[in-house]
Amino acid sequence: MKKVVLALVLIIIIGGIIFLVVQNNNKKEDLHVVEQNQTRLEENSLQENNASTENQISNENNLTGNVENVTNINNISEDPVVITDKATIYIGTTSKFETFEVDVDDTLSVEDRAKYLIKQVGDAIGYDIIVNEIFSGKGGMTVDLKAESAPFNVTDTYVGDGEEKYHMNDINETVYTIFDSIKETLQKYFGATMDVWFTKEDEQIVIKDGDNIILEIPQYEPYEGSGK
Repeated sequence: MKKVVLALVLIIIIGGIIFLVVQNNNKKEDLHVVEQNQTRLEENSLQENNASTENQISNENNLTGNVENVTNINNISEDPVVITDKATIYIGTTSKFETFEVDVDDTLSVEDRAKYLIKQVGDAIGYDIIVNEIFSGKGGMTVDLKAESAPFNVTDTYVGDGEEKYHMNDINETVYTIFDSIKETLQKYFGATMDVWFTKEDEQIVIKDGDNIILEIPQYEPYEGSGK
């Protein structure tokens, strides 16, 4: 009987030990599973953080790109709009003038517009009229021509091709046509009551054909024209 009881006790003890061992193993497995799940959670969190960081960087890059695009758009400079004004140049002598219409940049200064109109007069007759400087004021306008300009040298300053808008027959007509045309054009464009003075290198103008004086323009008197 004692043997039977002893055997039962041994069986119970052994069963208990086996139970404890099994429970301990189960706990270790559960702990391992928990650790694995925690590791997965940490890895997933790290991946999400990396993805979030990459998205943030991408968004910042896109924002920077958009700002650069806006800046580039704002920095695009349009070609300046040239405001043109219609002007008429008068070619001829005294009251016998032919008229030609030209476009003038209205943003130019008075002096630059005057230079442009004088150039147009020269183009119409086929001569290079070279302006040294133009002085404008209350009393009118002074046109200072270079020494190598027409009509002081009508040979080297001829730039025409025989197809000019206006033809002249001789040196006398050429000289008077240049000064009369410039005077008439400037007065019609800037004001009929405006006086026009002419000088050559800031000195009095005297044009000769050999020993004969074709035209003499006093330095301190306004040019009156060939009909005066």
